[in-house]
Amino acid sequence: QDLRKHYSLLQEVGVQRLRLDDIIKALQAKNIAYGTALSQAPKGLQSIEDWEQLWAATNVLFGPQRASQQDRTEAVEKFSTLAIAFDTHENLCFPEKLYFSDQETQELFTQVHWFMDRSPDAKPVPRDLIHNFEVEDAIAYLQEKTDEQILADIQDGVIDIAEFYVWLEGHQQQISYNQSIIQDLRDLPIWPAGDSYTTLEVLYLAGGFEDPFHLASFVDIAALGGRQEFLQHVLQVKPLDFITYVKDFVPEVLAGEASNKSKRALVSLLAARLGEIRDNEEIRRLLSSTTIVDCSDGIFRTASEVYFPSEIISVLGNDVHIAKLSADDKESVRALY
Repeated sequence: QDLRKHYSLLQEVGVQRLRLDDIIKALQAKNIAYGTALSQAPKGLQSIEDWEQLWAATNVLFGPQRASQQDRTEAVEKFSTLAIAFDTHENLCFPEKLYFSDQETQELFTQVHWFMDRSPDAKPVPRDLIHNFEVEDAIAYLQEKTDEQILADIQDGVIDIAEFYVWLEGHQQQISYNQSIIQDLRDLPIWPAGDSYTTLEVLYLAGGFEDPFHLASFVDIAALGGRQEFLQHVLQVKPLDFITYVKDFVPEVLAGEASNKSKRALVSLLAARLGEIRDNEEIRRLLSSTTIVDCSDGIFRTASEVYFPSEIISVLGNDVHIAKLSADDKESVRALY
């Protein structure tokens, strides 16, 4: 019988008003374990209809007329760790472990625990308790896996990188102005490059320059559906042009343990394309501090340590370092030095 019309009388005789905390304490007393099947739930809560009735009452009590903001905040925290919401297998789970999202997202992230979202007319568990699955959640889901697990999931089809890329493109608005999300996505070892997967920190987009020494690695755009705009303009992956190549690779090679043959080949390349970098002050400063000059004793040194060969150079003594200029590209290399 509907007793709402007698509310004032009931209040006068001391009938207590149901509060959120009353429901929480009753559920805590039942101690429903995470993953409990519907059929194993306590008596009175063994059907979807029973739970919908409970959720409907809870939603009413969550209203601003029945609970203060502090009460609602505390209730959300307590409800989140009670097994009161169903996953897609109709097991009772903690709301904090479940997510809402569209069908496309659920099909892409099959290992995520999804809330069983019924018909629009169904009375849902209070929405404040269930998180909507966002880009940050997708990143966290992948970060929990080791590199080996991610590779295995990709190879087994658990993670479809091409579909994930499409999904990220669809969430571009969430990503574009959040540098933390951008960096986290760049750091995930999910990006195809040749026969492997790695982070974007070591990858480039193919540009107008072909790396003749294969020092750079490129994102396999075809494996992502053939579109690179999102990578370039949102995830900030650089196209490999000659300027980028010089800044990112040449100093490391010239200062490292590469063979003298490789170093000389790089110097010849720089000399041949000197017109592209001659007026770039950043490149000029970079190269001037790099061991770029091939000397007659077989050691590469910075330009400030070396002299061009001449008839009077001997007056400076035997400790002078002389640049070595081959006959093939003598003039272009001299111009570079």
